[in-house]
Amino acid sequence: ITTNGYIQDSVTEMCLTVEQDVNNMGIRFAECKDAKTWQSLGSAFRLNEGNGKCWHPVGGSDNPEEDTNVVIYDGCDSDRTTFTMKPTLCWEEYAESKLFGKIKTDTGRKLRSRRFSTAKNMCMETEGCNGLHYNGKTYLLCRSDDTKSTSETTNKAFVMKPCGDTCESGTMRCADEKCRESCDGDDSGECPSATTRCNDGVCRHEHMC
Repeated sequence: ITTNGYIQDSVTEMCLTVEQDVNNMGIRFAECKDAKTWQSLGSAFRLNEGNGKCWHPVGGSDNPEEDTNVVIYDGCDSDRTTFTMKPTLCWEEYAESKLFGKIKTDTGRKLRSRRFSTAKNMCMETEGCNGLHYNGKTYLLCRSDDTKSTSETTNKAFVMKPCGDTCESGTMRCADEKCRESCDGDDSGECPSATTRCNDGVCRHEHMC
């Protein structure tokens, strides 16, 4: 929730809102300039207008099922109005790194995919999966999120972290913990050929700084 009262998704930059201040009105995402603002009451969220309705699960259950839609409704002091915000997760790429704890099926086969997008979806749907290890050919699902350096330049590790803690899109985490487009030349501190270090510490082509 921002200082102005908007509840904003860090990835899409869209904000949660409702069309009208009426009971059972569904909460949805919209452009922040068109969104309504909210007040955090600790574990409840109250609309900053009208009668001050709060978030409720559809149906009013104190123990709603997963993926139950959220609406606004009168009342802000019952168990059903308790909500917890979870941080949006992004994939952090670590160069020349690996992960341990490969996840296997009941028959002993390692869960893997040659496609990054498929492997990411598999990991998010598999209990206990916290990252991916790329060995140069396939992406393997792993239980560990503790990356280890390796001399194999084709090896990479991918770990899910809150988006605010990850490198910008198009960069990766290098051995010195800096985010760069390429980790070549880490030992000398020099950027790869034909690139320069920008003010944010990332190596890019000069016109992209």
